[in-house]
Amino acid sequence: MHYVYDDKFDGITLMQGDVLNKTEELTEILTANHPNFGSNLDNILFMVLTQSCDLVRRDGAAPVCPCIALSPVRPIETILVREATRFQEHAWQTDGRALGKKSSDRLAQLVQRLLDNNEDSYFYLHADAECQIYENCCAILTLSIPLEAHCYEICLKAKIAQLKETFQAKLGALIGKVYNRVGTVEWDTHFPGKNVRTAASELLKGVFTILDDERIKEGIDDLKAAGNYENMKSLEILKYVHDKQIATRSQKFKNRAEKVLLDGFNELSKVIKGHLKTAFKKDEVLKEKLTQTIVNGKELGISELINQVINEAAWRIDDLASDPGLLGRDAIVKTVLAAFMQDAVIKSILK
Repeated sequence: MHYVYDDKFDGITLMQGDVLNKTEELTEILTANHPNFGSNLDNILFMVLTQSCDLVRRDGAAPVCPCIALSPVRPIETILVREATRFQEHAWQTDGRALGKKSSDRLAQLVQRLLDNNEDSYFYLHADAECQIYENCCAILTLSIPLEAHCYEICLKAKIAQLKETFQAKLGALIGKVYNRVGTVEWDTHFPGKNVRTAASELLKGVFTILDDERIKEGIDDLKAAGNYENMKSLEILKYVHDKQIATRSQKFKNRAEKVLLDGFNELSKVIKGHLKTAFKKDEVLKEKLTQTIVNGKELGISELINQVINEAAWRIDDLASDPGLLGRDAIVKTVLAAFMQDAVIKSILK
């Protein structure tokens, strides 16, 4: 039996925290007096909120309280889907039950508090077949359903589980908005092999599709750029984002670096050509070699002479291009590096 439940079941007394089955009698009276709660299929169980001392019956008389307050108990999945809407920026995420990684981490913190019953608005009830609680669920403490005291027997007959005394106290503290923590055994103590963080993660993954935030952003940007986003159904967007291939950081850097270089190529080539042209015009070595070639090639045909001149010029250009000082190599490298470091996209990739 889960550590929250008391294995010493009391079938003759109602107490705060008692879990009630959705019996035919209880459903009938709830539907008659509170139709929104009685007919709501999400309400799979109910929990007694009234303090145990107010539920005491003496000599078979009615309890001193004028009414018995119940809270609806709903599946944990229903609770998480509702809480997740605070973190879902797009309608398709809500429809497709998708969460970004950062949002998932924030919701996981709430789930951890839920599992240890440290969240004011809810009381977590773990599935336990022995208690006839067949799925993980939560009592919603902010919703109180009053039933007249004469319904005591109907509630008692519906009772299927009760809380241990310390957890009755914790429930009372949560209901009363008392901020001091009642000293109860928590999840990690009882389940050292699966800590509360792991359990919270498993719960979330069972309800939502968790997507990398960058995958969501890039997927939506793709669809908007193609003009398809506004006309697509939620599940179509979800599938596209889910299947979107995200480039590695090195690939993103390479792609962006290529763009930065290509965008600045014309200016860069002007600088290189300018340095090379100046060096070429002033190069005395080249002038001497060309002079010798022409003088020694008087007996050659025009075509052969032109080829020799071109070859000499080509060899000298190669020498000049290899001279870092002539082309201003250091300044060019610094210019290119500065262009990379000033680019906003590259800055974001390098973070």
